[in-house]
Amino acid sequence: MPENNTESFYNEISSFYDDMIDFKKSLEKRKLQLQKFIKDDFKTAADLGCGSGLDSIALSSLGLNVTAFDPSDMMIRKARENARANMQEIDFICSGLEKIPLSYKQKFDIALLLGNTFANISPEKIERSIGKVYKILNSGGKFVLQILNYTRILRNEEKIVGINSKNDFTFVRYYDFHSDHLNFNILKFNSAYPDDRKVSFTKIFPYKKKFLINELKKSGFRKIKCFGSLSLDKFSSLSSKDLIILAEK
Repeated sequence: MPENNTESFYNEISSFYDDMIDFKKSLEKRKLQLQKFIKDDFKTAADLGCGSGLDSIALSSLGLNVTAFDPSDMMIRKARENARANMQEIDFICSGLEKIPLSYKQKFDIALLLGNTFANISPEKIERSIGKVYKILNSGGKFVLQILNYTRILRNEEKIVGINSKNDFTFVRYYDFHSDHLNFNILKFNSAYPDDRKVSFTKIFPYKKKFLINELKKSGFRKIKCFGSLSLDKFSSLSSKDLIILAEK
């Protein structure tokens, strides 16, 4: 299988990404989920790995001044379209997390890294990436990190991530397991003509709770709490779908 990289993968899937996640339905749900993370005195937010703008638009609709970052120029283009359609003014920046300019130092009250985006960050970029999040937050700022529960996924060898359909197309998200990483694949096919299909893939890294907490502590984060969902359910390594980590600068 040929090499691929994160930017080209997300550029490739940007044309159907909103159908795959059911953008409109997901947006209403995300607004409700994010309310509990926003304190009354929060004014600014960073959406890290914003994709097509789901979390950025949710944060903006909740009254925050949002700056959103993503290394995929096609996803940024889609996010701008979605922001205009939802009448939200958001500053979208085409940049990977570790490359966010120093001009954003201590600019944000809250930073979000959702949608399993963190799994796209290679091990050699972990320390710099988390350090960048710490630098862009104000004192007392909150960092909300979401990643799939890879303890459960690896233990059970859960190959299928999700299957859903929209506008005559079916999307199957699944893993190939390797010793030090996973290949994340998306099969898109026409439900009426299954031979009309394409597979896109990228390499991801199945980081676990203990490792992530240690890395956050190394960068200076404190008051670190873990949950099993954005609804703040208790985290279980055996059963939770997600791992949510809430940390404070």
